[in-house]
Amino acid sequence: MSIAAWLISFLLISPAFFPISHAQSIQEDSTFLREAEVHAIGLYSRNKRVQSHLFNGSEYIEYNSIAGEHPYYEADWSDGIVFYDGEQYEHTPVLFDLSLDKLITENSNGRPLQLISEKIKYFILNGHTFVMRVNC
Repeated sequence: MSIAAWLISFLLISPAFFPISHAQSIQEDSTFLREAEVHAIGLYSRNKRVQSHLFNGSEYIEYNSIAGEHPYYEADWSDGIVFYDGEQYEHTPVLFDLSLDKLITENSNGRPLQLISEKIKYFILNGHTFVMRVNC
């Protein structure tokens, strides 16, 4: 038997006689998976927002401040959560106009949009939950 034939025979038969060796286990790349998950959720949210029922309301004319006063709960746009028309929308830019008791968001073109109060169940703004009351 030639050395090449003997070596091939040995390599084919040896797994039957020697236990299978174990190497280090493969660790999942949790950072990569987490970044991919965050990216996928963000992409879904942005695309969902473009086709959103949230863009259902009338144009809002922003208040022109003279001396820094404003009618809003917060002076600037905030990242909020809005439960509107039976669906929850997260990471939604909102202003709450206290003088009109109206919630304002931006449409897909970035223009201010006054939401229909009857369709708002609640919204969360800077950790504060506001429950809308419908006049009966």
